[in-house]
Amino acid sequence: MSTRVGVQPLVDSLRTKGLTRLQIADDIRRRFKVNAMVAIRMAHGWSQQQAADAWNAKWPGDDAGKTFKNFAYWEAWPSSAGYPPALPVLVRLAELYQVAVSDLLDSAGDFRHLDDNYPGRDPLEPVVEVAQPNGVESAEERP
Repeated sequence: MSTRVGVQPLVDSLRTKGLTRLQIADDIRRRFKVNAMVAIRMAHGWSQQQAADAWNAKWPGDDAGKTFKNFAYWEAWPSSAGYPPALPVLVRLAELYQVAVSDLLDSAGDFRHLDDNYPGRDPLEPVVEVAQPNGVESAEERP
């Protein structure tokens, strides 16, 4: 049995309880150890081919129709087996899946914790001094 088939009853149950696709995707990510792009597609109950079909139906004038291979490459990124989707593709994926672009990029890097004032930053983590580019004052140098 494929993961997609195995997850469909979960998706149906959580939708019945009123959860959003994004909330369901977060649950799928934790349970099945998949990245956000895969989880969000699965939260819609779609295979890669079904996602491609939905894309092609929504944007029929697109020069090159999308196939399951496009989705497979995008979902495999940032591994060497995948290709990064261009920004216009990410915007369309977000519209297709009804999420924010940032919701699709969990594996692309999150460096907010490096900001000294980020609320989720570990206060025990050492502060790393970063050299400022020429002409840019650090916060400590400003009046």
